Amino acid sequence: MKKTLALVLSLLLLFSLAACSSKTEEPKSKLDQIKEAGELVLGTSADYPPAEFHVMENGEDKIIGYDITLAQYIADDLGVDLKVVDMAFDGLCISLSKGEFDLVISGMSMTEERLKSVDFTVPYYHGEQVILVRTEDADLYNTTADLAGKKVAVQSGTIQVPVANELFGEENVVTLVKNQDIILELQNKKVDVAYIDKMPSLAFASANSDIMVKDVGIVIDNEGQSIAVQKGNEEFLEYLNGIVTKLLEDGSIDQFIADAQTIAGVDE
Repeated sequence: MKKTLALVLSLLLLFSLAACSSKTEEPKSKLDQIKEAGELVLGTSADYPPAEFHVMENGEDKIIGYDITLAQYIADDLGVDLKVVDMAFDGLCISLSKGEFDLVISGMSMTEERLKSVDFTVPYYHGEQVILVRTEDADLYNTTADLAGKKVAVQSGTIQVPVANELFGEENVVTLVKNQDIILELQNKKVDVAYIDKMPSLAFASANSDIMVKDVGIVIDNEGQSIAVQKGNEEFLEYLNGIVTKLLEDGSIDQFIADAQTIAGVDE
């Protein structure tokens, strides 16, 4: 009987200790998780020069750009390595919401739809809206009215999609996964124009003499490009807001952009 009682008491003590342990153990913050892992995992779509794009350096394929420089600054500030995951733009928010990345920096703007699954920092860059046309067709497009009935290519998942649908009619909008595919479709006369942000448009025009940038007066109400994080990480979001604000105030973001523009051949 005494042995049985002692066994019961021992089991009760173990259960009590386990319960106390589980109650006192708090989940680690995102910042602590990143530091413990020793790496910051960045999700991006590296087809958007000069923000993020591929280059060959000493025979090695590298992803560079001002978004990558921003991510590297954050990783250095946290004292961890930077791991870059390159994927299609339209899958970034889904993967981030699942926790596959720590953050997304990919020329992404905050929208009501994206806010349903992820959170955003304060903006670090504001882009302008232009189109790309074949050089031989430069005189054909001067206003949005000139695009009536024309095939307009945009990248799937971007803020340009709903704008193009409204301005030019959904039946005239062609969505493609990669910006490089959009450029090829334009060059091969599969579409009439390409609708991409001004900065990457300038980079693509610089790299391809048969296409050029045209400003036809597209204006959209947009907060600007921001860093996206998984919901429920307020401390991490606050930390990132502090980083972005500091880099904007001391001019570092402008320098990141200028350096990336030089490499991408953007003269603005």
